[in-house]
Amino acid sequence: MTRPEFSILVPTRNRSEQISATLIPLAHQTHRDYEIVVSDNSDADHADRNAAVVESLNSTVDIRIVRPNATLNMLGHWNFALGHTRGTYVGIVTDRMTLLPSALADVRPHLIGGADCVSFSHTTLRAPYSAAALNPPLSAASVEQMDAQAVLSLFARGGATKACPRLLNCFTRSEVLTRMKDDAGEALLGISPDYSFLFNYLARYPAYLHLHRQYLVDHAPQVSNGSAATQNKPNRAFSDFHARMLNEQQDTMALRPLPKDYIFFANIVLSEYVLASQKTPGANLPPLDPAGIYASCWSQARKIAAYGNEATDIALELLEAYRIQNNLPRPSMVDRLNMAWRKRRNLIKRRNTERLNAAQAAPRQFELARELSRGHEVLAALQSLDA
Repeated sequence: MTRPEFSILVPTRNRSEQISATLIPLAHQTHRDYEIVVSDNSDADHADRNAAVVESLNSTVDIRIVRPNATLNMLGHWNFALGHTRGTYVGIVTDRMTLLPSALADVRPHLIGGADCVSFSHTTLRAPYSAAALNPPLSAASVEQMDAQAVLSLFARGGATKACPRLLNCFTRSEVLTRMKDDAGEALLGISPDYSFLFNYLARYPAYLHLHRQYLVDHAPQVSNGSAATQNKPNRAFSDFHARMLNEQQDTMALRPLPKDYIFFANIVLSEYVLASQKTPGANLPPLDPAGIYASCWSQARKIAAYGNEATDIALELLEAYRIQNNLPRPSMVDRLNMAWRKRRNLIKRRNTERLNAAQAAPRQFELARELSRGHEVLAALQSLDA
């Protein structure tokens, strides 16, 4: 069997209502030397629906489904899925995202030119699908070489940048993943496999290329696990992810600066940072900066306080304990008053969130023709934007 140049890996779990909008645009890349591997970690009813969508694309693209023997957490699933790719270059597209048709064609020259990893920006596409529904709008393509140590220093201070490779927004050489697996037993570690890849890559390689164009398109932002956690807006997918994390991944949670917290973004990703520093031979990652981490978490706390519930209150208590433990100054009086005001508003916000969650939980009947139609609508919109 001829080895494809690219492998696009699509891990999915119980999101069959999104899968056509992901796979149909992926099946129409302008560069044709690639495979799509759908790794299906779903329950039986979703798996049957996913199979129907994949079957409809068999004549269009090299596409296949693999399934683990048992339901896996996200980390285990991504590692399982990576074992089924054959491409020289590998990337992941999650089941609520897709790629512009020109993505592989535009990334390819940089990889052939010697880059170990090429990442790219992302945007959100909302129905009705049109240029006006794209946020942010597509930018002109530009390339920047990013320094690994500079990016690591930013995260060590509690910061972040979107211009970084998280495997779900990049393509990397297959030997990069092999090196990670040889070093640590698995290519990906921890709880958040996207940030695991980021820090494991930055700990081993001095640089990467970032394309400042939005080749990655989020067509279902309402089901994001990350947003559900960091904005304190639980959904079905996050509830499933969260339950498995608490049951199976306590050791990794203990590496976080705030060990029991799962809301603060900076705190969540830093367990992956610590793991990378422990598992990478010769790693020299910058030390974590407690003041920067606290400032980042407090900034997010002012936003999530408005959603107040038990999880929010616990997160704020953990953050205060972290401040005291590290002998950090209290936030300003203005910040504390602002926090108190937001918390007083939380009842209305909570009721609105609960109504939204109830609406999202309503079952929706699967109809293959309708799902395929939606996928082609997304494709048509992306082709027009990408022209």
